[in-house]
Amino acid sequence: MLLLIIGGIAIFFLMSGGDSPAVQTAAATNASPGKGSTKIRVDVDEGKAQVLKGGQVVGTTPIELEANFGDNVPLTLHRDGFEDKNVSIQVSPSKKVFTYSLKAK
Repeated sequence: MLLLIIGGIAIFFLMSGGDSPAVQTAAATNASPGKGSTKIRVDVDEGKAQVLKGGQVVGTTPIELEANFGDNVPLTLHRDGFEDKNVSIQVSPSKKVFTYSLKAK
């Protein structure tokens, strides 16, 4: 019975090119932007600001957020005495840090 299971696994790997599913997934993730995820860092150039996503506070700058490549992440940066800043971050492999300026009221 054990030999049958091992033989079935070996045939599966040979038919799939020899790589394990984890290796295939990692290769596909790295090969095409739009697949996979990354951490992005959001900050303001002076002081701290609350970061809201969908109206809910998710943290304070500087903050790291997990996002998928190709996603458009809408956020609001809020700080007392300053105008709220609505931003929309397009997640790509080429840019990971987003720093914004807030305008005093």
